[in-house]
Amino acid sequence: MSNLYLCVSQSENKVPYVPDPGKVAAYVPHPDASAFYLGLAARSVTIISGRDQFPLSPQDAGRVLLAGNFTDFFVAGRRAYPQAISYWYSPARGADQLLALARNADTVIFSVSNRAGERMLQQLRPLAANRRMIAFSVLNPVYLDDLHWVDGALAVYSYATESFIAGFSAMVGRIPANGRPPMMSPYSLRALRENAP
Repeated sequence: MSNLYLCVSQSENKVPYVPDPGKVAAYVPHPDASAFYLGLAARSVTIISGRDQFPLSPQDAGRVLLAGNFTDFFVAGRRAYPQAISYWYSPARGADQLLALARNADTVIFSVSNRAGERMLQQLRPLAANRRMIAFSVLNPVYLDDLHWVDGALAVYSYATESFIAGFSAMVGRIPANGRPPMMSPYSLRALRENAP
């Protein structure tokens, strides 16, 4: 049987075994944390398909409908497209109001983070011939696999504020979208090859 030894750092800069609750607020969150996470998010934004759709300026986008279910998606989206109309979608609400709003838009930017969101976006497919459809994938781009009909698809890998800021910054061309998806499906792999910079 081997002996287990506990090594204790003698450094003045060591992390205490039991933190002092009075000092936690000075370090958590770290003052540079948001900038660090924004940098990570910016490097990971990925254009999955429709590279020719980006950058998409507010002038080129025309009347924009932001459809999603994350508050930070709408906040970042309205910064990029100040005149955009926002619609919080829910499968329980149905698609009638969403369809009515989409009919009056030149561009629909739709946040897709799960199968329910993918199904809601599928209901807009009949309108795709007359307006630009952009899928804004959040967390997992696998839900884009059945959305090959959209004009463009962009992916971010978190629902943190910084990811939405980075995604919309890439969409309007403030930063490059040079990220790579963490996994590949046959569609996303083909789309990435076709849309490589």
